[in-house]
Amino acid sequence: MGSTKGNVFDQYRCVEVYDALDDGNNQLAVKKAEALLRDGPFPLASALKTVALFRLGLRKECEEEANRLMSGKVDMNVLLPLQLVFPRIGRAQQLADLYIAASSAHPDDEELADGAVLVLIKAHMFQRALQLILKRFKENKDQRDFWRYIQVSILHSQRLKPPGSKLALEVAHRLLKEQDLKPSEFTEETLHLYLSFFLLQGQDRKKEALKVVTEPHPRELIEKSLGLQLLLREYWGSLDDKESILKDCRTRLMNGDRNWAVISLFVKTVADMTNGSMNTNDVEFMVQVAEKDKWMDRGSFLGVLELFRLAPSSEHHCICKKSVNELVLSYIEQFGEKASCFEDLQPYLKLLDAATKEAIDQAQRSCSSLDNEGSVVKCINLEKMCLALQTSQGKSETKVCRLLEEYTLALKNVPLPATEMQVGDDLALMATIITASSKEGEAVERAALIASFGTQQSEHGYKLRFLLIRLLLRLGCLKMAVNHYNSLGLKSVQLDTVSHYLLDRNASFGGSHSAEIANEWDSNTQHFYEISIQEIPEALGRAFVNGKFSQISDLCEFQDCLDKSCFKLLLEIDMIRAKLINQDLIGSERTMAMDTIQKVMQVVQTADVSDQRDHLLLRSVSEDQRDLVSSVISCGPLRKKNWILAMLEVMSVYLEIQSPENAADLEELTIAETTLVELARSIKSGNQISKAAIDFFSKIDSDVKQAKTHFDVLHAAWIGVEGAQILEYVLEVKGENYKENLQNCKETLQSILTYLESSLQNTKCSITSIPELEGNEDFAGHFNELSNDIAKSRTDSLKDVIRSYQPLLRLL
Repeated sequence: MGSTKGNVFDQYRCVEVYDALDDGNNQLAVKKAEALLRDGPFPLASALKTVALFRLGLRKECEEEANRLMSGKVDMNVLLPLQLVFPRIGRAQQLADLYIAASSAHPDDEELADGAVLVLIKAHMFQRALQLILKRFKENKDQRDFWRYIQVSILHSQRLKPPGSKLALEVAHRLLKEQDLKPSEFTEETLHLYLSFFLLQGQDRKKEALKVVTEPHPRELIEKSLGLQLLLREYWGSLDDKESILKDCRTRLMNGDRNWAVISLFVKTVADMTNGSMNTNDVEFMVQVAEKDKWMDRGSFLGVLELFRLAPSSEHHCICKKSVNELVLSYIEQFGEKASCFEDLQPYLKLLDAATKEAIDQAQRSCSSLDNEGSVVKCINLEKMCLALQTSQGKSETKVCRLLEEYTLALKNVPLPATEMQVGDDLALMATIITASSKEGEAVERAALIASFGTQQSEHGYKLRFLLIRLLLRLGCLKMAVNHYNSLGLKSVQLDTVSHYLLDRNASFGGSHSAEIANEWDSNTQHFYEISIQEIPEALGRAFVNGKFSQISDLCEFQDCLDKSCFKLLLEIDMIRAKLINQDLIGSERTMAMDTIQKVMQVVQTADVSDQRDHLLLRSVSEDQRDLVSSVISCGPLRKKNWILAMLEVMSVYLEIQSPENAADLEELTIAETTLVELARSIKSGNQISKAAIDFFSKIDSDVKQAKTHFDVLHAAWIGVEGAQILEYVLEVKGENYKENLQNCKETLQSILTYLESSLQNTKCSITSIPELEGNEDFAGHFNELSNDIAKSRTDSLKDVIRSYQPLLRLL
């Protein structure tokens, strides 16, 4: 491999290839590149061909073309196109070598030198990047390279374990001590980097570094930067310097700063220093701040309430001249029309006495004239408090009726454009939650009908739609759930944080449902992860080149979160399981599946998975209700790392990969999933296949018939199909006859099929009306349509799995 300077004529000859790539016509780009390559080696055409092949998903052909390119002499023209491909096919090292060779050949070209460093940074090859940056710094003494070295040493140490992490920092510390750093020359970014570096050091070095912030210029930078202020407080916290924290917070509060981070830290630090019994002077100070604001500022008001929460004392009442009960009622009066009022007061509701709870309940009952946005918002806040406090002891039907009346009134009096969330959406959400938490057998159906009505009135009521999706899954209405999910139009990081409301255990189902899930995965969710893999390193590179050091660690952390995303790992496993069930795991699909599972295995065995899933849909209910509603909308135990390990154990049977080193705990598995793991373990232990099959299908038969919801029936039934496909693969590898080994399972499989077919008679909606909405003309027109949709969606879901059991029986 060599590297020479490219020429403009080569780029001119490839103009048709560039045009095809720009137009997204990758097939044409390949043809145009191949036409140029017929005349002999042409590095730029070959590099552009690798880009087109990669975009077409032809990984093997892309790597073969890359091998041909690298076997000859290459020039600088290929660097940019290869930068798009090589890091994504595991060849960042080769790309870095190309950049370094080009940089060595043209030492005055700063862009090439930066390019070599950036390739290494983007690929997280930090040790080699440190060597390259240090060499450059010793040659040119450029301060930019010095600070880049400090930044990369931080990143490198964070990915190493002791003693390697300490050694990386120690070398950087020696280099830093050699520099004559003048406080007056710090910028906001370099000061942030300086403090971040010493935050990773021992206590003595931290204290030494803090001397810099006493100088006038660094102090001025800190006053102008919230990021530096937060970093400085983190510094004091690591040194257990509570006095400095208090002094800083007190000064800021006296100067009018009402940032909640400052207020809450002040109160918490005071409480920590006094073990819960606060100094009178500190309490008086916080009260004086609130009084100075005339109790009109939410931050200082909540700061006083925080005193009562962290250090309850009768003395506070004397100093404040108000009890916590009076303060809460006053806060509601003052800020009840703010959307955040309930969330603001939620931590303090448990401190209230019975009389105050009754007063809140009375205030809620007096909310009759919902004629403007403020009155609707206040009503919602009061309803949430009553729901959390459980003050209303009447029947749930009465509460639901009241909430839906308020919801209808809010829609009528305060209509917003259809493109926006409606002001009263949370009223319908609470009505659905109360209904779902009822212990009646029809509760889930009733809740789903109410939620569906709400989403028809407010297309962008996203929380209500998330809850509806879960309810529909539990009802076995998979098609309806997918349709509502598509209506959300999720974008960007939401695909990692909230998609789990739809894409849970049903993502591994087969049949037509798996096609819809696969389409969502291919076109949206997987696309988001792939785009992020490309865009985050580019953003990281821009921040590095421009000296935006405060952004670099955040970008690296975000990239780690997505690389180790628990939800992504779960879905990758589910998609492979669905392909097995549908008998699509053959040829290239099988090869890609093995590659994917190897990567999943590497993540879960070498690092902690990162879970960004949002589970805060039920924040407005009490803990007792939260547990009850969670059980109603649950698709089984929350899946995390142990579930992943258990499924890898199963997949090792048919994907010829090594099983995880340690057997997984099974607490995150459903009964049916546990049965599947037991089958895999029995096969790997060398037990007789026919006996393992009988045990497996007998348990699945029991799981299907004992299932409490339609979703549980589908889940167990699809696990049965998955087990059958695993058995078929194992018997084929062993050269044994499928029919002979599973003949004794025929009766059990027929029993499962018969039960599924009989379930088709029970798909109709079991309720004929919603008493709480009987007088609502809008709902009356939709009720029959919704009921029919539920019946049809359930029927389709059952027919899907029935169609998978019929061929299993025909084989026997």
